[in-house]
Parts: sequence; C-alpha cells; structure tokens
Amino acid sequence: QEWDRLVPALRAPYLAMAFTAKVELAEEALLRAPDAARDLRRLSAAATPGELVFEGYDPADGHYVLKTSLQYELKRRLQLLDDPEFRYIPVFIDLQGTSEDQFFHSVMSDIVEACRLQPRRGLPPVLQEPKEQYGSREFSRDLRRLLDALKSGTQKKLKLVLLMDEVDELNKYSEQTNQKLRSVFMKNFAENLVAVMSGTQIKKNWESEGSPWYNFFEEIEVPPLSRDDAIRLIQDPVRGIFRYDADAIERILEYSECRPYMVQRCCVHAVNRVIEARRRRIRAADVEAVRAQVFRYADDEEEPEAAGESGARVGAEGT
Repeated sequence: QEWDRLVPALRAPYLAMAFTAKVELAEEALLRAPDAARDLRRLSAAATPGELVFEGYDPADGHYVLKTSLQYELKRRLQLLDDPEFRYIPVFIDLQGTSEDQFFHSVMSDIVEACRLQPRRGLPPVLQEPKEQYGSREFSRDLRRLLDALKSGTQKKLKLVLLMDEVDELNKYSEQTNQKLRSVFMKNFAENLVAVMSGTQIKKNWESEGSPWYNFFEEIEVPPLSRDDAIRLIQDPVRGIFRYDADAIERILEYSECRPYMVQRCCVHAVNRVIEARRRRIRAADVEAVRAQVFRYADDEEEPEAAGESGARVGAEGT
C-alpha cells in the first residue's frame, strides 16, 4: 500500500529533477567550454562585431547540452557580474510557440519586463501599437528609446543581452522576417546589444540574396559531461529512493557517452522498469533491457520527451 502511494511521485524523477541541479551542471559545462562570461565581455569590448556560438550536438544523434539551463546560468552570471566597464542587462526570451506576426512584439514585451526590474524610475512609452501592427520598425524604435533611457542611468557601457531560447521557431518564419531580425543588429544602436541564441536545429537553406542572421555566429562545440557529472546526473535525482548498482552505472555511461539527454533517457526507462517490478535497486540487466527502447528514437524527428529540455545549440552574437 505504501509503495502504491509512492509510485506517482516516483515516476519520471529525471523530468522532475530539481532545476538547481541542472543549473549546476550547466555552470560546470560553461567552465569546461571556452569561458563564456569572459568571451561575452571580450565581444562586448570589441570595436567591430564579435561572434560566439556554443554548438552542442544534433538531437538526431541523441546529443544534449542542457541548453535552456545554460541560458539561465548565463543570465544569473550576468546579473551578478560587477564589471568595471560594462553594465549588463540580461533578458531571457523563450520563442517557443511565438507566431511570426507577433515575434517582434513578444520579444519587446520580454525586454520591457526585464528593464522594469532595473534600478531606474520610469521607462519611455513603448508597445503602443496593437500586436498585429507591431513590426520590425516599431521594434527598432522602441529598442532605441529603451537603450537611450538605460544609458542615461549609468556611467558604464550598456549591454542589453538577449538570451533567446528555442530559436528553431525562426525556421518557420519567412526569410523577410529573418532579414528584419538581422537588420536590428546592423543599426547604430547595435553596439549596445549582445544576443545569445539557442535551439535544436537552425535552418541554413538560405535563398535570399542578403546574408542570413546566423552568419554573425561562430560555432564552438560544448563538450559532453565529465564522468563525475554524468554519475551525479544518474544518482542525484533518485538518491534515497532508488539505488544503482555500479555495473548499471557503467553501462549507462558507456551507452550514453556521458551525453546528458541520453543519460536521462536511460535512467527514465530503467527507473520505470524497476517501478513496475516493485523494486528500488537498478541492475545492469535493467539497463540492458531498456537499451533498445532508449536508442531506437535516435534518428526519429519526433522523439518522445523523456528528460525535460531538448537542446543542441547555444549561440551568441554581440558587438
């Protein structure tokens, strides 16, 4: 009876994993990658446009880099950063489900919300048009107004950092809208902008004569988790509830190659298997039993969500 009561809470523990733990892993991933915070500052100080992209792994191959957690970790670091030269204002923007006709209005809404948290009274009038009438021209106008107001409140060089997640939505938009986004970073106020974009797959079949927005980006690979971090990802979400045999952990590390997405998929299926068997010990045989099920989706476009975020690329562009 006690087991039946616990089962609902025990299912998919990796999906319910504490977000702080995922952010800790993201922080360590940043430490192993080229120093993101340092490189953002270098790009910000550059006189000419700078580029930075953290490229993860293609989810078609089962790779995963906690992309959204990386974005949140960048936001946290920039909020805490007391830089002697720059004042950073990070803005997290989730584009998932954002329609093309409301793209610029949605992005500006998130920017305004972040700016309202800054220690400055009052903001200029923005977002005065209806959503359906708000386009790139209105966006650029309002962005200029906000930047001018924010700059007047600091002696440092201002950097508005747009942390844009799920930029795969841009694949659905027309090339005209993509070009309008690119033009934002070519205006004279772009010296106060830095963009960090993340998504699973960026469409690169470009037919227009103009250069696409992603040409601003240099791609840098983010490594898999270290062995110790991968073991933490296996054990921590179920510590005190389930126990992995040492050889079960070794199988998961071997099959997943320490890629967080596949680590979590293996664990989700293994835990569900032992729940059905009313056990709390996960053996190597359990990992072997779910191995085919875990990896058979590797080449499927519509892989079931089993471990939270899906992710592949994190990119940054700044001046």
